[in-house]
Amino acid sequence: MTICIVGNSHVIALKEAADGFPWALSYFCAPGFNLADVIVQDGKLVGGSERLRTALANWSAIGVGNILQEVELKASSAFIVVGLGLSPMHLASSYASVRLFNHMSRGMTMVSLDCLEEILVARFRSTWSFKIARLLRANSDRPIVVVPQPALIETPKTAVSQGAQKRRRRSRWQVLDDMNVGDMLFPLYERALAKAADYESVIAVPQPATTMTGVRTKAEYQCKPDDYRHANKSYGAHMLGRLKSTLETIRL
Repeated sequence: MTICIVGNSHVIALKEAADGFPWALSYFCAPGFNLADVIVQDGKLVGGSERLRTALANWSAIGVGNILQEVELKASSAFIVVGLGLSPMHLASSYASVRLFNHMSRGMTMVSLDCLEEILVARFRSTWSFKIARLLRANSDRPIVVVPQPALIETPKTAVSQGAQKRRRRSRWQVLDDMNVGDMLFPLYERALAKAADYESVIAVPQPATTMTGVRTKAEYQCKPDDYRHANKSYGAHMLGRLKSTLETIRL
């Protein structure tokens, strides 16, 4: 039984942690938004543009290794699509931008969290990864799991105590790094992701909350210095653990 992981550069964290995973894994991935060009042809997932075909070939050549140039859909028992391009930080940015003073208390509140959730559902469904999930669903009855990329890694500037944060002038970014804001927004992010997945008849597996602080990924999961987007092997192990549990739940 083989599970095919389709995604962008965030697949690497999972790939590095894959030793000991109970099922064989294959990989069809390319950096950035190149996978937006993927198509299904003759029962296979293939590059629909020269740009994507080149990206797939280049990644195999530079040592990422084991990158398939095409995927026989019937040969895979399940698909995992990694990298939404839409993280909790995007949601937090919207929260920081569109709020009102609350006359009942000091501070700010959202105009409507329900409205924000529905907007987020629509944004999820418009991402390249959900487009790939729809493409797979239209051509395969196998389980499809959608996994977001990790939220931005916390930086030395943001990894400060709550007491220190409260003494600062509250800029937009300080609002985003407020633990109370993160605790409120991450469940909303999860609900919207699950709702978008239900619409598309796929399964959503969000980032483990234990790897996060507020709306950011904990610094211990940083891939390398000065890279605040990509997570490391330890993060990949957390994510694969959640994926294993999910696949066992659906009796793969």
